[in-house]
Amino acid sequence: MSLRRPVVGLITIGQSPRVDVVPDMAKVIGPGVEIREAGALDGLDRAQIDALAPGAGDEILVTRLCDGSPVFVAKRHVTARVQAKVTELERGGATLTALLCTGAFSRLAASRPLIEPQPVLLGVLRGMSWPGRLGVLTPSLPHVPQTDRRWRTDGFDPVVVPLSPYEEEDPAAVARAAESLREAGAGLVVMDCMGFRRKTRDELQSLTGAPVLLANLLVARVIVSHVRGQRLTLDSSAHPRTDALTNSEAFLASIASCGVTLIELYAADKGVPLKRADVTIEGVRPAAEPNRFASVTMRFELAGVTQAQADELVQTYKNR
Repeated sequence: MSLRRPVVGLITIGQSPRVDVVPDMAKVIGPGVEIREAGALDGLDRAQIDALAPGAGDEILVTRLCDGSPVFVAKRHVTARVQAKVTELERGGATLTALLCTGAFSRLAASRPLIEPQPVLLGVLRGMSWPGRLGVLTPSLPHVPQTDRRWRTDGFDPVVVPLSPYEEEDPAAVARAAESLREAGAGLVVMDCMGFRRKTRDELQSLTGAPVLLANLLVARVIVSHVRGQRLTLDSSAHPRTDALTNSEAFLASIASCGVTLIELYAADKGVPLKRADVTIEGVRPAAEPNRFASVTMRFELAGVTQAQADELVQTYKNR
């Protein structure tokens, strides 16, 4: 008797495979999981892709083609293509699908769990507090106005700074972005594009002195929570209600994901030789009020550190 491996479908709004992002996510997801990729622009030639370019008033998305070049598309032009890829992967046996875009999509239908990064980011940030403003890295200068509007609509006071995930190897560009974030008083930074990478996150963390959340690794950890058998209820609406989101299992999984990321950042900052970090979080619902959590319990499992080092890392997380 053989056990079937979980199948995770990853959908880019560009072309697959995403060799710039998926390998780092796969390291977090771990062995024993089959990853299948699909792209909304797969099979299209350059002329067909150019026809999807944003016009006046369109919401702008930027993505990557299989040759490594970036391309701008209008969200309204690719939404149906994204939906088709969700359906295609589910029919092909995917037990879970995840979108590789932090844009706010609405009315995506799925018969199995679908992870959308934007609600995951919202859930994490609404469960946190930090000194100063929220720093947001957006992938291009044209993105700045719409990104600022979106985060303000969601209740934050953002400082939005452009940095291309496809040109992020330029140390001067990263340094300029970090300086802008510092000058604006950012106490926490979110990299609001799935194309950003761990290396840039680490550089920004060092340059700004603030925790930096990387969307693709947060999503990878939510995937881990699912494939390990933890139940997730994910709301695929673009703007879920705050009370519904923060009282869902998806919110707990997001907070656990954020906990791992922050513990890793604190360990690197303190020079602690952390080999592995896992955070398990459980919420208890009272029988009289089943739609809210009466209490939440977090359990930290840290490998490669002494008890004193583990206690210090957890206390730093609690203080934050």
